[in-house]
Amino acid sequence: MRTQKARSLSRDALIAIATAVLTSAISYYIFLKQHNTDEKFRLNQNLNKLLDIDLQYPFLEDSAFVGWWDKNKESNKDSALRYGYYCIYLFNFFQDVCEYYDYNEEEMAKFMDIDDLIGLHKSWWQLPENQTSEAYDLRFKKFVDALYKQ
Repeated sequence: MRTQKARSLSRDALIAIATAVLTSAISYYIFLKQHNTDEKFRLNQNLNKLLDIDLQYPFLEDSAFVGWWDKNKESNKDSALRYGYYCIYLFNFFQDVCEYYDYNEEEMAKFMDIDDLIGLHKSWWQLPENQTSEAYDLRFKKFVDALYKQ
């Protein structure tokens, strides 16, 4: 009788453990799906914000202005300062995109045009302070450098 009761308790314990594990796995899966959806939504919002900035300040994506900025980067003019902050925002956004898509260029290309996003801003990216900055991790720096070499 004791053995039968012990088996019944063991079986009940195993069922409880299996139920807990299954419930945890399902909860974790739902959490990951929701997190992924939230992150994609955030990336879309930031891309739209970049587009809004481009519409408000079209010179930031103008090759003539970027050429002028390259020669006058030490200027304290509002436009030169705005361009520097714009590039910081742009490359921070691009780093988020790279991390979200795990540096998969093909997947990123489905979300946005990489060359259109960063192509014009090579001179800003190659400033020594950006190359030595700890704001961008090494993997991201190498990835962007490789894109500019293509």
